[in-house]
Amino acid sequence: MIKCGEGGARLLNSLFINGAGAFGIKREKGATIFSIPFSKLGLLEDAAKHFGISAEVERIGGLVSILPFFAKRTGITAGLAVSLALLFASPRFVWDIRFEEGMDRPVPEILEALRDAGIEEGSFIPALNLNVIEDRFLIGYGGASHISINVEGSVANIILRFREEPPPGAIPSGVSNIVAEHDGQIVRLAVSSGQVMVRAGDTVKRGDLLVSGIVDSRIHGAVTARSAGVILASTVRSVEVFQPYAEDVEELSGGSVSDREVKIFKSRLPLFRKEPEYKRYATEDSVSKYLLFGFIRLPVYVIEHTYSEIVTVSKEYGEEEALALAYARLEELIAQETSGAESAVYQIFEEFTEEGVLLICELSLIEDIGREVAIDLPIGGQGAWVRG
Repeated sequence: MIKCGEGGARLLNSLFINGAGAFGIKREKGATIFSIPFSKLGLLEDAAKHFGISAEVERIGGLVSILPFFAKRTGITAGLAVSLALLFASPRFVWDIRFEEGMDRPVPEILEALRDAGIEEGSFIPALNLNVIEDRFLIGYGGASHISINVEGSVANIILRFREEPPPGAIPSGVSNIVAEHDGQIVRLAVSSGQVMVRAGDTVKRGDLLVSGIVDSRIHGAVTARSAGVILASTVRSVEVFQPYAEDVEELSGGSVSDREVKIFKSRLPLFRKEPEYKRYATEDSVSKYLLFGFIRLPVYVIEHTYSEIVTVSKEYGEEEALALAYARLEELIAQETSGAESAVYQIFEEFTEEGVLLICELSLIEDIGREVAIDLPIGGQGAWVRG
C-alpha cells in the first residue's frame, strides 16, 4: 500500500501512462492512498523522484511479505517444502491400502501376503503389474479364491473372496457312521441316511454306534452311505464351580508409559524411547493418520505404543461376594453346556466350606447326541484300506 501527499494525482497519472495500474485508490486526510503490484515499485520510485513527490510504502502484501517469516523459521520452511514435495509426488505412490467393507480376515496377515506379492504402502505405481500381483497373492495366500486390486490416485482398493472352509471334523464325502457323543437314553430319531442301530428308549454310552454307514439291503446286498440324521436323547451331567474366599488375581495397576514413532511408508523413525520398567505389562497401539490441507492423505502415521502395568493382587471376599462371583462363572458354564439343546432343566446346590463356596449344577438335557465319524472300508480281498 502506497501513501503520498500533494501531487498524488500526477503520480497516478504517470503510472497509468506507463502501464502500471493502481487499485484501491482513496483520499484520506489530504493524502492519496493506493496499491500497485510489487513489480511496479521501481517505476513508482522513478516517477516520484521525477516529479519531486513524496511517496511512502506503508505495507507490502502477498508472497513477498511472508518470505521473511519463513526465512527465520527453518523448521516450518522445511516442513512446508516436504509437504509440497509429497503433494506433487502423491499420484505416483501407493499411500493407503483399503479393503472392502465386511472383510473378516486378519488385516495384518493380508497386508503381509500383499507385500510378498509385490504391493504395499510406498509402492511405486508405474512399476506395479497388478495382474501378476493378483496371481502371486492367490498362489501364496491359502483360502483366497479371488482378488481384485484397483488403484485410484494413491489408494489401492482391494476386493477379496475366500473359499468356504468346512468346519473342523467335517466329512466332505464318502462313508460315515453316527456315534453317541454323550451317555443317555434315546428319545427320538430322525435319520435320513444310513442304517439305524438303536431305537427310542434304548440306553447308550459315549461312543456307541447309533447309525451305520454300511446298509444291509436284501436286494442290493451291503451298500455304503454317508449317515445323516438327528438322534435326540435325554442326558444328565453336572457342572461345578469353586470360588475361594481369598485368591490372587491379575489386573491393571493404572500405571502406564508410552512412546511414539513416525512411520513414513514402510520406514519407522522413533520419536523417543521409554522402555517400560514393569515386570509384566499389556501393550496397546494406536495409529494417527494425517491429512495435508485437511483432505489429502499422507503416507505419514504416528504410532503410539502404550504399556500398561499388570500386577498380581491378593483379593479377599465375604461369603455373599464369593457366592455372587461363583454364580457368575456358573452361568457362563451352563450357557456353554446347554447351547443347542432342545430343552434343559437344572438344579443348583450350594456348599459353604472354610476355604470358599462350591456350586454344583445338575443338568438334565434333551439334545442331539449324534456325532458323525468317517469309517474305513476294505478294498475287496486285497488287504488294503481306503478312507471313506
